[in-house]
Amino acid sequence: MAFTKDDYTVGWIAALDVELAAAKAMLEKPHHPKLPKAAKDTNTYTLGQIGDHNVVIAGLPVGSVGSVPAAVAASNLIRSFPKIRFVLMVGVGGGISIPSLPPMKDVRLGDVVVGSPFGKHGGVVQYDFGTATLDGFMRKGTLNKQPVAVRTALQDLRSDALMEGYKFPSYYSEMLQNFPRMAETFGRPTLDRLYKTQCVHLGRDCSKCPEDMLETRAARKVDDSVVHYGVIGSANTVVKDPVLRDRLHNEEGVICCEMEAAGLVDDFECLVIRGICEWKRGFAKHLWLFGKAGCGKSVMSATIIHDIRKHCQKHEGTICGMFYFTFSDKEKQSYGDCLRSLVTQITIQEPALSMLIRLHQSSHSSPQIHDLEQILLNAINSNVQVYVVLDALDESPEMVDGNLTVRQRLMNELIRLSERNPKLSLLITSRDLPDIRRTMSQIGASAVFMVPESVNRDIIRYVRSQIIGDIGLARLDEVFKEEIEAAISESDGMFRWDYCMIQELKGLTFKQVNYIREVLRSLPITLDGMYDRMLSRIQSRFQTEALNLIKWLAYSERPLSLKELIETLRINPDEDGILNSKNSANEEEILDLLGGLVVIIPFSEDDTVSLVGDGDSTAGICGSTEDSESEASDGMESKYLGIDQVKPDESRQVNLAHFSIKEYLESERILDSYASMFHLKPGKEQKFLTHSCLSYLTAYANHRRKRTAIQDFDKFPLLYYTATTWYKHALLQEETDGHRESAFLGSTFMIETWNSIHLFRGPSMKLWKEPANLSPLEYGLFYATCLGLHYAAKKLIVSGANVNAQGGYYDNPLQVACRYSKMSLVKLLLENGANINAQGGYHGNALQVACVTRSLNMAKLLLENGANVNAQGGYYGNALQAACVTRSLNVAKLLLENGADVNAQGGRYVNALQAASTREHEEIVQLLLENGA
Repeated sequence: MAFTKDDYTVGWIAALDVELAAAKAMLEKPHHPKLPKAAKDTNTYTLGQIGDHNVVIAGLPVGSVGSVPAAVAASNLIRSFPKIRFVLMVGVGGGISIPSLPPMKDVRLGDVVVGSPFGKHGGVVQYDFGTATLDGFMRKGTLNKQPVAVRTALQDLRSDALMEGYKFPSYYSEMLQNFPRMAETFGRPTLDRLYKTQCVHLGRDCSKCPEDMLETRAARKVDDSVVHYGVIGSANTVVKDPVLRDRLHNEEGVICCEMEAAGLVDDFECLVIRGICEWKRGFAKHLWLFGKAGCGKSVMSATIIHDIRKHCQKHEGTICGMFYFTFSDKEKQSYGDCLRSLVTQITIQEPALSMLIRLHQSSHSSPQIHDLEQILLNAINSNVQVYVVLDALDESPEMVDGNLTVRQRLMNELIRLSERNPKLSLLITSRDLPDIRRTMSQIGASAVFMVPESVNRDIIRYVRSQIIGDIGLARLDEVFKEEIEAAISESDGMFRWDYCMIQELKGLTFKQVNYIREVLRSLPITLDGMYDRMLSRIQSRFQTEALNLIKWLAYSERPLSLKELIETLRINPDEDGILNSKNSANEEEILDLLGGLVVIIPFSEDDTVSLVGDGDSTAGICGSTEDSESEASDGMESKYLGIDQVKPDESRQVNLAHFSIKEYLESERILDSYASMFHLKPGKEQKFLTHSCLSYLTAYANHRRKRTAIQDFDKFPLLYYTATTWYKHALLQEETDGHRESAFLGSTFMIETWNSIHLFRGPSMKLWKEPANLSPLEYGLFYATCLGLHYAAKKLIVSGANVNAQGGYYDNPLQVACRYSKMSLVKLLLENGANINAQGGYHGNALQVACVTRSLNMAKLLLENGANVNAQGGYYGNALQAACVTRSLNVAKLLLENGADVNAQGGRYVNALQAASTREHEEIVQLLLENGA
């Protein structure tokens, strides 16, 4: 009999290959002829008969899961087979077991769940559709009930089962008889071990999970699959949060979770059936603790870290690493800083550390980011369990680091580590920001909201202790103390707000009931309002000084000592070289001026001010190395050319009291307040700091002796800070004409002064082995190129600097720009006539320098602009040999694709094959052989 499309009345959607195979095996009579599909229908169909029904089976594309692909498949199926009456969604799911239920009611492995109406739900609930609120996630709407015909059929099926049972064993036997190979993959689970909800799982197979965490469940009298009728939970992500699962069961009646049904039941007449193949219980590997600014997340994480450390001491092979993102310290914000810190902590007892030290001490260089990522991955895999705590992730900057922001790079790495490391458990704290929420969902983190009501209990205990500790407040009667606590309970779980309020009360000259009540009545109910109140209290004649101090506190590259901050009051950024000796202050005056906006704390040993350039910086910057292999290893010698770590001259540092202050000052919200003059614009304020630093250095240059002396650092407390950070501020400033920067760099006197400061503390800022016959403008262009100062370089070129000036280790500005991966500077130099094939310097030409630094994008840019791929000269003879020495597979491929001579002779290793063999890079060796080496 020939069938047409109108003969098929039942659709069957299978998401996974195992589900599709099982569906095909259930066909009693396959229909082999293929029928034409509707236009743009991307499904592949299997046709056949089950009982009296003609069935159309469709699978989802490989790698596609979730409600949207399922909805698309069903929509296509209905268009191609218009007589379909209803669709079956059949497959595997995760059961939610409740051990306290009777054995036949408790969902167990091998059971079947049929989506059926229960309570307010029609059989399926989409639990990830809703809105994040202060009280948690509020689900929106409900999905349609199944059609009456389906529910009637279900009722009939259930009644038959009560009389005769189900025929699963006979169906299974028949399937294996027809398809014997399926026995290897399909079968009822033989082991059903359910762990308690609070169990933290070690590894994926639970072989190391504690036995005392197993649930005890009553045995069933009959060892057979049980069919449960109830609500199925559907979402676009896998559920790994035990708290959420318990809530889903308790509040929504969910007994099974899956990922496709929500895309079908609202638009199609559908029945969802799931076989239980895994448990949806047990804690997720990762925890995301989130809440509003100032609610105590960092306090909570500190407590958790203390507990984790005690756990690690008791269990061999477990280790803990942590990183605190700190808005007030740039050295605790970058992706590289975070990686270096975690690698140091996690590899401290591992062979990976000694290997790392040997590798990079031998090359006198610091590891690049991709080296650190691989070392971290290896270190985690070598332990039994690794816990990593990242506190205040929302304080990681959104400034661009390469092609991504710092936070994006970090979150991409979190996803990668999570996917590849079953031994890794993460604790992340942050505010609830969209990009962080997406990443936490992607890694399956359990999301825990800092509920204000719970936090308030801790706040009341804190306030009570503060009242008792203050002589004036402690004298108040108990009834009034309770009145204060009641007022505090309205803070909506914000520790920061309550801290500010307590400071207000402590600051009262007379702590009488009527004065305290007046303060409580007048206090703002939000942090914004509290900060506005503090700023508005600053007297108008001191507002300029206060604003300048706030700019330094908000955007300094590291925490400033009290002495350094006071020194900033002497600077007029608009007047080069002039310091106002009458502008000064002491600690009490700073606190009186800025009040609760700042905190003054001691420097700890961990807060040593690092004057060492990190692997991504140009501090130390630009010196040559005697051992050329150091550059070959990773092109980053700056860390070993930087300055030794020193303590700041003052033992206490000053910070903005909380990240929320800076966030408010930068926000548009402040523009509608009395404190609008304190609105901060990052680019504008960075320009202010750049000019302030240059003005300070110029003032020092006008007063210094022939050489820098130790007394100078007492007389000019900001000297080292300004010398080592002015160009970092310049990189972040808003668009400028570059005049101040180019004037500084184009002055031989200022460059000598700058180097003099560095020579006193450590190596010079000199770029190269001393070149001869360069004009001040050309010297300035070399420095501007090295530092990445685009506007300054442009101004120097306009002023007459020769873009092809030659001399020193990197021979010309183009090579310098390639060495430090300053893409915009390379483009600027080429646009202004730089000779792309100019020969000279240690590496011969710009393309070889780009290959030494392993920069694929830089090499592409140079080749696209006419760089000679076979240019000879330099330490490695040619670009291909340099790429092989630095183990840069992608760069080597690019060069060969652009005509590089694979057998070119010359240079340190004679030819590319010898270089790759010496560096033991098998893939590059194979590539060279395939290309005729």
